Amino acid sequence: MDLSRIPTNRIQTVGKIAPRTVIQPAKPAITEKTTPAQAESVSITALPQLEKAPAETTPKAPVKAEFIDFKPPQLGNIQGQATMNANGTISLFESPPASTSKKDEKFTEKYGPWGVITGASQGIGAEYARAMAEKGMNVVMVARSGEKMTKLAKELSEEHGVQVRVLPADLNTDDGVEKVKAGTKDLKVGLLVNNAGAWQMGSFLDQDIDQATDKVGLNFGAPLKLSQHFAQNMADDGKGGIINVGSMAAFNGVPGQAAYSGNKGFLQNLTESLHRELKPKGVDVMITNPGPVKGEASSSVYDQSKIPLMKVTGRDVATQSLDRLGKGGSTTVPNFLNRMALGAAVRMMPRDLMSSMAGMILERSSLKPDSSVTPQSVKATKSTGDSQPKDFKDKYGPWGVVTGASQGLGAVYAEQLAKKGMNVVIVARNGEKLDKLSQKLKADYGVEVKAVAADLGKPEGIDAVKEGTKDLDVGLLVNNAGAWQMGSFLENDIQKDAGNLGLNISAPMKLSHEFGNRMKERGGGGIINVGSGAAAHGIPGQATYSAGKGFLQNFTESLGPELRKHGIDIIQTNPAAIKGEASSIYDQSKVPLKTLDPELVVTDSLDKLGKKQTKTTPGLFNRVAMGLNGMALSRDQQVHVAGEILKRATKPSA
Repeated sequence: MDLSRIPTNRIQTVGKIAPRTVIQPAKPAITEKTTPAQAESVSITALPQLEKAPAETTPKAPVKAEFIDFKPPQLGNIQGQATMNANGTISLFESPPASTSKKDEKFTEKYGPWGVITGASQGIGAEYARAMAEKGMNVVMVARSGEKMTKLAKELSEEHGVQVRVLPADLNTDDGVEKVKAGTKDLKVGLLVNNAGAWQMGSFLDQDIDQATDKVGLNFGAPLKLSQHFAQNMADDGKGGIINVGSMAAFNGVPGQAAYSGNKGFLQNLTESLHRELKPKGVDVMITNPGPVKGEASSSVYDQSKIPLMKVTGRDVATQSLDRLGKGGSTTVPNFLNRMALGAAVRMMPRDLMSSMAGMILERSSLKPDSSVTPQSVKATKSTGDSQPKDFKDKYGPWGVVTGASQGLGAVYAEQLAKKGMNVVIVARNGEKLDKLSQKLKADYGVEVKAVAADLGKPEGIDAVKEGTKDLDVGLLVNNAGAWQMGSFLENDIQKDAGNLGLNISAPMKLSHEFGNRMKERGGGGIINVGSGAAAHGIPGQATYSAGKGFLQNFTESLGPELRKHGIDIIQTNPAAIKGEASSIYDQSKVPLKTLDPELVVTDSLDKLGKKQTKTTPGLFNRVAMGLNGMALSRDQQVHVAGEILKRATKPSA
């Protein structure tokens, strides 16, 4: 029996269907001034299916969500008879009556009675809660600590006559995301604000890389999972909205902020894809990219008065994005002057120049000039681009590491390096394919080859690469491994996408950190990241793919100035169309770009490495076409064109 199909007019009281789970009181973490009429802490789980599961299966225990509900005084005591919702969960109260303090009935009519905000305990997240309550919207506040949220929740409930649910959850964990789902199942959520995030600032090579990658679940996984979960319900209702909180660092890498700008590049491309993909379903998706925000964490690291941008408040960020949601494009930048400055820079300046300028500005404004926050403050000791060694092997050392080397571009990279006389470490999950490639390279080129069968999406896979190369003089790293889903974001297996974050996000970061530090010690080296034309902007039907490549592009641009002073070159290759790649999904003859041989893609990036640029688009025709496209069209227009092209090129069976 599927409880989600019960019509609402047939809902009965819980007592009449004898539920096997009950609501149990929990100890509320509330202040002395909070009365039972204003708040109640509860524990809620979904009722199990009434039909018995097969005896041989052991269902996973449902995640329990503990939360505190704050009610406005006019609703009185919330204790009373519970009812069954249409989706099979328990509700403590009926839908709240219209609040007399509503100031924007059109907003709540369009986006529903409830909004969810992550990272809501302080800063921009708390301002979103305040702004949404002012519009008459009930609010679910999500953060790790419920203690910080309770005071604001009580204030908003009393002042604006709305309900506020305080839902503590650690979104860096799978259980944390499931708690948000369970804790909102009884609510009609029509607006999601993805605000939570945590990053390290400073020189990438000096960072604790385990700490930096430990937050991948929070910074990347949570927005993916929550966006799909709530967007599915919004699409069913034909209305809703999602706001992602980004940064002006979304548009290019920033030295000293590699992981941060990489994450914002991920969110930018994800937002652009979903803006176009979900609009026909009535769901508005937008990202807000503020510059310096007064009082935010960066104000303790940088002197914001030395940053040549207008300062905004957290309230500016929240109110402006809420007002602009659904009224224009996928992106907004708080403050008119910042918006104009950024728009001109994105259209007219090369991305590498933007990255270098951002690095110089942050170096000048750093409050800790002697710390690793200013990666450019150390004078360059060596630049491999300043003097050209005799050949590639002399420049980048005797050993190269190639990930995802069992087939495709990875295998071609391994062969091209071997052809240049370089010994190769080939890494992939399929040991059998690696052995075959290893034998071929040894026989054809007389080089040493070491095969490491490892799943780079797991910590032990990264450890295997470190262990397998610890005695080798590695001077070149090719980050090629990756796994992606194509197709409708709402229909994709989001757990699979989230599971791939270790391979697509963490692995390039960890391996670049490991071998980057080794190259620093040896006095030079090179890193090649394999991107895609999808790095330039979002693409409908490729939301997580283009987002991942957007991360990698910003990450690469950030590391350019940082690594150059240690004699380390870095570049990302962004091929637009490769023969054989994705040919089972798209008819490449219908894509108006030249389809390239894998050998050309690899040769182009090897030739461009060390030329003081962090990006290359292989193929003259494709490079010119994509460059003109970027100059003539806005990003949203480019997203639209790309989506229409791929729609026509998609094979019927895909």
